Amino acid sequence: MSTPLSTYRLQLHAGFTFTDAAAICPYLAELGVTHVYTSPILQAAAGSTHGYDTVDHDRISDELGGGAGYEVFLAALRANGLGHVLDIVPNHMSTETPTNQWWNDVLEHGRSSQHAAAFDIDWAPDDASLRDRVLVAVLGDQYGNELDKARFQIEGENGVFWVRYGDHRFPLDPRTYGSASAAIDKSPDSSPDAVHEILEAQHYRLTHWRYALDELNYRRFFDITSLAGLRIEDPDVFAAAHRLPLKLVAAGAVDGLRVDHPDGLLDPEGYFQELARQAGGAWIVAEKILLGDEQLREWPVAGTTGYDYAALATGLLVDRSAAGYFAAIRIRIEGLEATDEHSFDAIAHKAKREMLDEILASEVGRLVARVRDVCREHRVHRDHTRAEIRTVVTALLVELDVYRSYVRKGSSTREADRTIIRVAAARAAARNPVSAELVGFVASMLLLDVPGDPAAEVATRFQQLSAPVTAKGVEDTATYRFVEMLALNDVGSDPGRFGISVGAFHTHNERIQADWPLSMTALSTHDSKRSEDVRARLAALTWMPDTWSATLGELRLRLRVTMPAEKSIEPRGEHFILQTLAGTWPISRERMHTYVLKAAKEAKVGTSWINPVDAYESALGRVVDTIYDDAGSTAILDRLAAAIDPIAHDLSLTQKALHLMSPGVPDVYQGAELLTDALVDPDNRRPVDFRHRADLLAAIGADCRPGALGRFAPPLRKLVVTRSLLLLRRELPQAFGADSTYTRLKVHGPGADRIVAFGRGCQAGVQPGVQALILARIGPPERGDLTATSVALPDGSWRSRWTDAVDHGRVSVETLLRQDPVAVLVRAGLGA
Repeated sequence: MSTPLSTYRLQLHAGFTFTDAAAICPYLAELGVTHVYTSPILQAAAGSTHGYDTVDHDRISDELGGGAGYEVFLAALRANGLGHVLDIVPNHMSTETPTNQWWNDVLEHGRSSQHAAAFDIDWAPDDASLRDRVLVAVLGDQYGNELDKARFQIEGENGVFWVRYGDHRFPLDPRTYGSASAAIDKSPDSSPDAVHEILEAQHYRLTHWRYALDELNYRRFFDITSLAGLRIEDPDVFAAAHRLPLKLVAAGAVDGLRVDHPDGLLDPEGYFQELARQAGGAWIVAEKILLGDEQLREWPVAGTTGYDYAALATGLLVDRSAAGYFAAIRIRIEGLEATDEHSFDAIAHKAKREMLDEILASEVGRLVARVRDVCREHRVHRDHTRAEIRTVVTALLVELDVYRSYVRKGSSTREADRTIIRVAAARAAARNPVSAELVGFVASMLLLDVPGDPAAEVATRFQQLSAPVTAKGVEDTATYRFVEMLALNDVGSDPGRFGISVGAFHTHNERIQADWPLSMTALSTHDSKRSEDVRARLAALTWMPDTWSATLGELRLRLRVTMPAEKSIEPRGEHFILQTLAGTWPISRERMHTYVLKAAKEAKVGTSWINPVDAYESALGRVVDTIYDDAGSTAILDRLAAAIDPIAHDLSLTQKALHLMSPGVPDVYQGAELLTDALVDPDNRRPVDFRHRADLLAAIGADCRPGALGRFAPPLRKLVVTRSLLLLRRELPQAFGADSTYTRLKVHGPGADRIVAFGRGCQAGVQPGVQALILARIGPPERGDLTATSVALPDGSWRSRWTDAVDHGRVSVETLLRQDPVAVLVRAGLGA
């Protein structure tokens, strides 16, 4: 096994298989990456485009090419000196039947199934009709209506029987095979009563899909009913779910593992301890989203999957002095008052509460039932009603300002977790003073201060629920409702925090180098709401707020002229569309239609996934079409793009260069070595033209240093920077590895607050000390006096990565950044 110096993320699916991935390995090696990082490769549900809906842990996906295809891919990796990092999904499985044999067996045999312990099912819920049964909420209409319409078909073959409903096929309990055979003999004359009798005898209950909102009795992934939570804390389940990935690790095929959604697990720390023990030194990163000043727990992992770095990098690009300007634009457009009531935090709190009251209501109900059981064991609290308890549980979940705490049964509660719960409890009590005593009692359960297994289960269940609450309320709702600077509305970001300082960027990098030097870092991921370059384009608006404000006014006026107000949508929605166009223009009309509809459903304003409103969705489409059909509007957007592009291209180069020079293991998302305009999935899974990229790479030349970056068109400039710095990491591994150093360089002068400068080096070896360094400019060159700003280079002579110029001592920033927004220098005698 080898530890990555860099990775390249590939999204595998039926349209891009192992064979396709193998074909681009020479290009990826030439680009400079050391490891290819793939989406999950185990057998997923039919037609999966992402692989996170596993149905079989013991089989490599047939749609990707199966075991034979994987061997072709491995051979290509080895032939090109590349390693493999694999994405694994321990939290959940698809409920697709009959391909998921575990789930199929549970439906067939109920609690007596050999796989019943694999899934997190409540076999004894309050609803008596679900005792020892699984709620399967897939019907398009009420059960009785579907029954009367003969939508259920009893079928059988070779002595095995099942019920078919549309594309779904569910097994029948063998004890009902006699009735099933009789029903088939009478088909199509089987009465609804006969079919009903068969279905009522099963270990599951078929019901309308909306029933899952309130009564679902198994843990799922977020609000996705078709993904059932696994009890990975069970050693047998762990062994079965990891058998194949660990076999690939042991065989040397896989060098590292990316673990999806550990916050959904009962005991993430225990899980990682066991995974690290069995993975035998493999590089492991956790898909952990850190909020605010939250730090990754001391798990046996290399670090996170890099959402924290992406948020940091985007925050650095924003002109913080424009915060008030953009807040005023939002307030003016939406007709609001500048109060905390309309802050991002307030919007996020409201959205989290809506999620708890609506799509996650069944999960809240199960947690409330457990809290009620504990209350009944304590006479001081036994008279609290279910409604009171629900109010308190909801308040605590809403007030939590991170995804979850990490208390562990049998372990002392860490101070970090005590702080998280105490802060949430104080806020909840302040908002619900009448229930303050109950808030305190529930909080004590969450801290394991109440003895007994039932109270401990409340703590663990609360933790498993809090992560989906934040994900659905903040990531998938509030970030679509709050329209101020959309570049900041992404996974792990805080849209209410308008940018970060250069000092904060350094502090983060220093902490990563000290504590998690092999953590993955990212700019774009498969979960990103917008690609790194779209975020850079939007960030460019903050450096030209007057231009943006005027353009926004012109576009809104054009809409008023060309479209009757009564046929439009609310101002917030218009603002969202227009700012999105600013970040992506000239995006195609079709892509814009698809994205705007998804964004509106996620915002849940006017329409939603659960309650679609055709009239509102039609109005959305009319707004988009009105803009595209109006030559005046498109001309305005063309003019805006021309103004944005010079700043945006520089910002893109700056963030890419900083990313590849910063501590950690940088990941390049597929295609992002060129400028990309990708939006949220499925837009960011569109095909990548790798042949075009390979041709461009060949045109650059062997050493990536043919002269100043300004010689190249902007997309090619990004490719030059990406390749050059990926190769630099390979040439100087000691300067970028676990034992490397991070050194802030002193910048002097009036433009110091817009210059990021640091060195990378090693602590020991033939040439210890700084070996490579970077200077990067934030914002346009005309902002601030860079001529009077200088940087003190470390001792020695330094050769520019782009131009071969050699410098030493104290150098003018304007000299180093005369032509480009970034300069990378290598100590003379090192590197290619």
